[in-house]
Amino acid sequence: MPEAVIPVRKSTVFESPWLRVEALDMAPEAGGAPQAPYYRVVETPGVICVLLSATGDFVMVRQPRPVVEMYTLEFPAGRIEPGETPADAIRREVLEETGLRLAYLQFLGQTEPIPSRLHTPQSLFIGVAADGPAMPVRERDAQMVLVPRAGFVKVMEREGMHCLVALGALKLAELLWSVDLFKASIDLICQQFGARDGVHKG
Repeated sequence: MPEAVIPVRKSTVFESPWLRVEALDMAPEAGGAPQAPYYRVVETPGVICVLLSATGDFVMVRQPRPVVEMYTLEFPAGRIEPGETPADAIRREVLEETGLRLAYLQFLGQTEPIPSRLHTPQSLFIGVAADGPAMPVRERDAQMVLVPRAGFVKVMEREGMHCLVALGALKLAELLWSVDLFKASIDLICQQFGARDGVHKG
């Protein structure tokens, strides 16, 4: 395996409450001139949850995204606050964005969605909401949307593919557990979660 690519010096050239831009000075190539800095955007680590309702629909969130100047339809996601574990963070985000509590939560793994320019570790989860009425949505301008699994592709074609990381999580769950989250019954999905180590219930 190739050696890690480690800069000789890092400096912050811009910072906001949400992100910072770093200049990475790399070692010169053998016998060559110094390389120009390599820039990256660094964000607070985050969480994303492919969420199913107790009756088997996908639970998504419509919310404004100023960066792309539009409302998007995505699975619940957000950043990890100081002192939180990833599981704590996604439980909070799900509650804030959908008003739902989780009955099952399964950690899938961690990814870097755009490693060429962004350093933004994302912890991926699959969750099933607890049965019962939702609480009021706490996050301003967020709206919970139930999407039938059978109609998911058509909804994404209409709305835009703004949740590709979560789509990767869907496929990863299928590869790891041999369960099709588009077609399996909600009871089977919960059984699969309940049979695995590291499952967080409630």
